[in-house]
Amino acid sequence: MANKIKTALEAGEVVVGPFIISSAPVLVEIAGYSGFDFVMIDMEHTSTDFIIAEQMVLAAKASNIVPGIRVPENRPTHILRALEIGAEIIDVPWVNTRAEAASVVRSGKYFPLGERGCAPITRGNLYGSYASSLNGVGETLRRANEETMLMVQIETREGVENVDEIASTDYIDIIFIGPADLSQSLGIPGEYDNPIFDRAVKKVIRSTRDNGKFAGIFVIGGAEVGQKWVDEGAQLLTPFADSYQIYLCWKDIMADYESVKNTTVKINNPSVKAAEKSKGDTGNPHYDWFDVI
Repeated sequence: MANKIKTALEAGEVVVGPFIISSAPVLVEIAGYSGFDFVMIDMEHTSTDFIIAEQMVLAAKASNIVPGIRVPENRPTHILRALEIGAEIIDVPWVNTRAEAASVVRSGKYFPLGERGCAPITRGNLYGSYASSLNGVGETLRRANEETMLMVQIETREGVENVDEIASTDYIDIIFIGPADLSQSLGIPGEYDNPIFDRAVKKVIRSTRDNGKFAGIFVIGGAEVGQKWVDEGAQLLTPFADSYQIYLCWKDIMADYESVKNTTVKINNPSVKAAEKSKGDTGNPHYDWFDVI
C-alpha cells in the first residue's frame, strides 16, 4: 500500500499533522476524522510505550490517517519496533552528523539499503500477506524500503552546521526542524523572531531542498507562520501538539463561561420548603416525585 504522505510530498503538496503527546488512541482517531494528513506519535517527550503506540497506530489506520512515530532516541531497536507495529514515518530526534543519519538508514531499511531485522510477518509487513506468494519475502522487503519514510530532526547548532552532510545522506527522506531545542542550542531559547534563528531555519530548508529531500518543521504560531516556512520550501508542517491545542480550546471555553460563572443563583430556604411539603402531603406515595416536577 502506497505511503500517502510520500505521494503527496513528491507531488509538491503541503501536508499537515499534529504531534500526539497524550498516550490516547482516541486523540489519534479524532485527528484523522478532523482531516489531518498524518499524526506523529511522540515517544520522546512522553510516557508512551510500544504497546500503547501500537494501539495508536491502529486508531490512525481506522481513521484513514498516516501514522508516524517519533522514537525516543536513535537506537536500532527503537526504530525496528516502531516499524514493526506499523509506523509509516519514522522520526528520529537529535541527529547532528552524517554518521548518525546513516545509522538511521541502517536501522530503518532492509537489505540492500540497510540492516533492519527481517521479520516479514509483523503488523508493519501486513502479517506476511506478501510473504506467502512467490518471492514473497523479497517483495515484502522491497515494498517496505520503498514506502517507509525516514525523517531526522535537526535541532542543534551542530546539526545546522552539518546540515549539508545530513541532507545528502542517501535514503533519508525528510529533514525536520525542531524549533524549541534549536533556539536553545543557539543561545536564544524561545526567541523565534530572532534573526539568528531565522537564518538557521532557512539554511536547513535550503540545504534540504538542494539535496532533493523534503523539509518539515514544528510550527510555533498560527497558519501565517506555517505559510512563512512553506514559502521558504517546507512541505511537512506540525501545528503544535494535541495537549496544547486542547489547553487553548478549553481556555477559550472557560473565558466564554466566565460571565456564567459569575452569576449568583438564588437559593431557596430548605426549611420553608420542608414546611410547605408537610402541609401539602396527602399520603400519596409519589408525592416527592410530583414535588420535583
